[in-house]
Amino acid sequence: MTAILTNMLFYVIPFIVVVGVVITVHEFGHFLAAKALHTKIDQFSIGFGKAFAHWTDKSGVEWRLGWLPIGGFVRFAGDDNAASVPDQDDLEALRRDLVAREGAAALAGYYHFKPIWQRAVISAAGPVANFLLSIAIFATMLMVLGEPITPARVGEVTPNSPAARAGFQPGDLIVEADGRPVKNFDTVRELIILRTGVPIPFVVERGQQRVRLVATPERGEVADAVGHMHRLGMVGIRFANPPQDRKVQHYNPI
Repeated sequence: MTAILTNMLFYVIPFIVVVGVVITVHEFGHFLAAKALHTKIDQFSIGFGKAFAHWTDKSGVEWRLGWLPIGGFVRFAGDDNAASVPDQDDLEALRRDLVAREGAAALAGYYHFKPIWQRAVISAAGPVANFLLSIAIFATMLMVLGEPITPARVGEVTPNSPAARAGFQPGDLIVEADGRPVKNFDTVRELIILRTGVPIPFVVERGQQRVRLVATPERGEVADAVGHMHRLGMVGIRFANPPQDRKVQHYNPI
């Protein structure tokens, strides 16, 4: 029983919340684009199933809160379903009915009779809203929590390795590789594994001096993040991670 409650708390409930937020933002993107293009909307629902709360705004849109919080939908006027995909016969019947009731000019306000470019904009607005949500979330995390930075400090140099022949020493701080600034050791590792046999110029800080070195990676056994071995480029450096080197970089909104 405890395991079930733990799974609910740490997996099921967060999953439901994340899915609910992502889909609600997605549908809200459709909603805003449709509103901007003067499209008639009947409903905007957060959650599915029977509504436990609902109200209608002054523009005639019914806002609903469904009891099943795993998504939502925006329903355009004239839709037979939440997916906005009536078949051809339904469209013709809807067209005739609208023209008879509201006149031909009224068709301009209905999604299914909009020009193709407007329907494309409304359709694309959902994914665009999710991209903007992702950007906002990660930007907020980088502003508030910051990004952990571990500088490329050399902890150990393998004897007779390309790094040893190039003159690397324990304690060196790599600040530049292949002409590009180095922020952390992952930058250096990714460059080395892809440049077998290609000389790479480095700049290291050694005490108060900056020293230029050139090392040529050789193919060897390199462990990935889960311990599997692969034959990739290597120079024979083991990076250190001393506490005094660790820092967190915060970013501004831009």
